[in-house]
Amino acid sequence: MVLAPCSHSDTRRTSAGVQDDDLLTRVEQATKEFLVVMGMPGEVVCRDRRQDEHSCLWVEILSSESRFLIGERGATLGALEHVLRRLLRGVVGDAVRIVVDVNAYRARHADLLRRRAREAARRACATRRAVILEPMTAADRLVIHLTLASEADVMTESVGEDPERRVVVRPKDPLT
Repeated sequence: MVLAPCSHSDTRRTSAGVQDDDLLTRVEQATKEFLVVMGMPGEVVCRDRRQDEHSCLWVEILSSESRFLIGERGATLGALEHVLRRLLRGVVGDAVRIVVDVNAYRARHADLLRRRAREAARRACATRRAVILEPMTAADRLVIHLTLASEADVMTESVGEDPERRVVVRPKDPLT
């Protein structure tokens, strides 16, 4: 994999010394080479999202073999992201967060979690009882908490220990 520093004259650099103009190209190329080594077909698109709410480099992999890259409940995708972060540390430095997605899995999953959160809030308000969601990862729990943070009628809390930690959605005015 080609991860050597660049030699352009632009003065904007990451903490690892790579120029911003070349950074996306280098991350894309390294990801493509990694897919080749894995024997996985796929196209790679890298977006600089450091200026929006995600504050990261977003690496989107488009592949006909997405089930192998995502795995059960996104477990393989998480491992793939971890390995790519380690491989790219010398290119992007420690200050730049890298998020990897495959065929928009993360976006679809976040939408599903937001729908579940709103449904749990609706049920909690209708029954005036707590709704306990299934165990989920810290990232998934965060989506639930953020989705319902501005809701006036419900509150959320995480309970239990990993891997069984889950979100409880409670009405602010429960039955007593």
